[in-house]
Amino acid sequence: MFAHFLYWAALETGDPAFGLQVGADFTLGDLGALGYFLMHAPSVSAGLLASEKWFAYQQDGGFFRTRRYGADLELLYDGGELPEGPRRQDAECGLAIIAGLFRRSSGAHPHEVRTRDQQHVVGDVLRSHFGCRILYGCPDYSVVYDSDILHKPVRGADPALFQILGDYLSLKIAELPPKDDIVAEVRWHLRRALPTGAARLAIVAKELGLSSRTLQRRLAERGEVFEALLEQVRLQILSEISQTRRMSNNIISVELGFSNPSAFYRWRTKHRQTDSESSKADSRSGEKRPIR
Repeated sequence: MFAHFLYWAALETGDPAFGLQVGADFTLGDLGALGYFLMHAPSVSAGLLASEKWFAYQQDGGFFRTRRYGADLELLYDGGELPEGPRRQDAECGLAIIAGLFRRSSGAHPHEVRTRDQQHVVGDVLRSHFGCRILYGCPDYSVVYDSDILHKPVRGADPALFQILGDYLSLKIAELPPKDDIVAEVRWHLRRALPTGAARLAIVAKELGLSSRTLQRRLAERGEVFEALLEQVRLQILSEISQTRRMSNNIISVELGFSNPSAFYRWRTKHRQTDSESSKADSRSGEKRPIR
């Protein structure tokens, strides 16, 4: 979704370097828990190892990895299966994020940037931004540094907090659904999408790289329907909120993806009535035990 937004914005603004500029403005805090985790890595090396390990927590699809050869350290980024336009915007944004974070955390600058695109497509925008040699038509998108940066400390890092946040991310990674379980994947995407109002069939299907019809068919093969899973996830989140936190109806309605508190109230009333009717039916159908 983000890559397509960058491509759309680049077209709308007439700025072919839109993705690059967005990436240049990123800070570690913009990456949420993962960003704060990396901010406190005791060294660049530890931060890179953590980035590779927990990349899946930040982004679905694609990869981030390091490759060392001789005195060079190459940091490779790939946003996954994307059309050419969104792919370029996403990749340039990713490279700008990596270079910006390295510059702010350790003072390091790349001596080379590699792009899959040709020079006539990119122009001089990469050279102007990174201030180093650009290699075009490469197999991957990457930034290249001197490998001695691996031993540099991260400015202002707190190793104790690094450990605590690492434990937190380990728990979160354990919650990621297996890629071969479509029901678990839909549930996971729904939990993330509900607070943003994006828990709709077409959006979830697109996140999974499927058409709406294909997603419905695959769920049907498992005896499930999208709307029922949405209800189940909402009920589960409501139960968790009720047990662990005190929230106003306004906040709960947002967490569950409702447009306003009134919609949430009607939904909750409907489920309370359904539960009450089910309880009465169970009571009427129960067998009376003889008194001894």
